[in-house]
Amino acid sequence: MVQSARTVFADHGFGATLDDIARHAGVGVGTAYRHFPNKQAIAAAVLADATAQIAADAREALTTDDPWSAMVTFFEQTAARQATDRGLYESLTGQGGWGLYREGQDTGEGALRWLGR
Repeated sequence: MVQSARTVFADHGFGATLDDIARHAGVGVGTAYRHFPNKQAIAAAVLADATAQIAADAREALTTDDPWSAMVTFFEQTAARQATDRGLYESLTGQGGWGLYREGQDTGEGALRWLGR
């Protein structure tokens, strides 16, 4: 279900419904609701994966000796993800009421730490 949600949100953004996700996964909507009470719950799982990857990219950038190279690489990776993932783009830009939750905010704070070095 989460993989289907990731694909549906990437293609259609957070305007997609739990019904859309169930259809993509090849299951009935009742099955979807048994696993996730609403779209927000499955979106949180998808965003947790996405922000974990952004955090991993930021940690990797911190190991780069050249701050400029680290920053450019980090932003190129993040921009590339946003270009192919409408849901992530909507989340990172605060569109559609889907701002990043606390873990995502922590990721941004970590990224700012190496911008200041």
